[in-house]
Amino acid sequence: MNQTAIFIALFSMLVSAGSLVFAILSFRKSHRIERRHLAIEEARRADEEAALLVAQFHFDGKRRVLRISNKGKGTARNIKLLLDDHPITKHPCYVKGQSEITKISGLNHADYLLSLTMSGPIPSNAQIYWDDDVREGNQNVTSLTL
Repeated sequence: MNQTAIFIALFSMLVSAGSLVFAILSFRKSHRIERRHLAIEEARRADEEAALLVAQFHFDGKRRVLRISNKGKGTARNIKLLLDDHPITKHPCYVKGQSEITKISGLNHADYLLSLTMSGPIPSNAQIYWDDDVREGNQNVTSLTL
């Protein structure tokens, strides 16, 4: 075999090896990008199924209530509400005889009637804990203003 044929054969093998390496690197990069797209899509779906609870004072036309709103599409369960670091049922402004809110469906709200007087303590922050279909142990802290 002459030198030119050997050179062409070696060059062809080198080009083939380079093409194989390039194909493997391209596949790995494409696979990483696809995994990232999948993770973003799964996070987006999870956000659509999650609950997001916030607390605020609300005037319903007759009286001021503490409204717990679910801004997310998922249902919030096992809701626990603390006012100024105390369970709501132990807070001085809590009106006895009403049921504790433990569940709020998506894009909905529920109200607590509170006894807000000038001489009594007015809650300044609310800590809300809940579970939903996406995650357990969710938490949101809200500053309350009248």
